[in-house]
Amino acid sequence: MCGRIVQSSSPEEIAREFGAAIDPVMRGSWQPHWNVAPTATAAVIAPYVEVEESNGTVVHERLLTYARWGLVPHWAKDESLGNRLFNARAETVETLPSFRDAFKRGRVIVPIDAFYEWENPEHLEALGTPIPKKAPKQPWAFLPANGAHFALAGLASIRVGTNGAPLRTFTLITTEANAVVGRIHDRMPVMLNTLEDRAAWLDERTPISALRSLLGPAPDALVRSRRVSRAVSNARNEGPQLIEEIPDERAGLGL
Repeated sequence: MCGRIVQSSSPEEIAREFGAAIDPVMRGSWQPHWNVAPTATAAVIAPYVEVEESNGTVVHERLLTYARWGLVPHWAKDESLGNRLFNARAETVETLPSFRDAFKRGRVIVPIDAFYEWENPEHLEALGTPIPKKAPKQPWAFLPANGAHFALAGLASIRVGTNGAPLRTFTLITTEANAVVGRIHDRMPVMLNTLEDRAAWLDERTPISALRSLLGPAPDALVRSRRVSRAVSNARNEGPQLIEEIPDERAGLGL
């Protein structure tokens, strides 16, 4: 699963890297976050939209905008359903009723600076590196090895919220872990690793078969890891100190 992300870069930085226009509502309201949890608002990149320039020219651009983490399908009667739908498994995203419509027509990119994952005791035991059963789960941060952003594969839905305003929500697709993440957990978010992959993901004309090919784990060389403070486990904690590396007291884990 993927239940915590970092979005600390400015909208301007993200927009430059991904070739996106910035939603006017983000200007003046954006705050960096180092501990974004499900049900919180985050930044997503939606497919091309019409944007009117100051001179009256209409151009088509990707849009960097806000969305709430936790997909609320268009048919859901209760918005609280989104509290549980913050991840979608790559193996079933095409067929499950909760996600299949968004997979066809609601694909977005979630740009992040890093994501967190917690040591999975069952997974570590299977790897031959068990940890004490009563020990608090240890979080790790996973960052881009090249210094850019991760582009996570997301699905979004837009509907009228309970307050009568448009509500955009999203979920992250997860897949089997690569060797880097796999040292502590068996799942990781799907990453769109090239400009071509990102363009294909956002293009409504991309065949389903081509989309399926994008749902595997990222190459190991693109991801680096670091052990971080357990303060990350409390979603109320914030700040750049959360992503700082801390020493590993346990010998033999080999991370």
